[in-house]
Amino acid sequence: MDKKLNFDVSETEKEILGYLWENPQGVLSREMLDYFNEVKQKDWKKQTLNTFLLRLAEKGLIEGKAQGVKKVYQAVYDAKEYEAKKAENILESHYGGSVKNFVMALTGGEKIDKTMADELRKMLEE
Repeated sequence: MDKKLNFDVSETEKEILGYLWENPQGVLSREMLDYFNEVKQKDWKKQTLNTFLLRLAEKGLIEGKAQGVKKVYQAVYDAKEYEAKKAENILESHYGGSVKNFVMALTGGEKIDKTMADELRKMLEE
């Protein structure tokens, strides 16, 4: 399993991840700064963006690769992989990695009806 990732991201960090997911080839911080200031009307300084990028890198969600004297930033995982790893992380940290414990918490310990059981069974078989 991958090193433990930190999925505790702010709304702004999620916005940055979204931008990186839309640009999987990677982007320079200058390009990001221009996008967020001009398109998203953020009024950020370079240091503000750098702080968010550093936090995301420390959480293991993005990486910056040197390209000459500049860095190109990319998301480590695409959006689908991110959501899957986030769910896996929640399952592990809150339910001991047990789907059964998760379902029990979800249903309040009550039995699930046949329709729900059939849906779960079908999903697990796929």
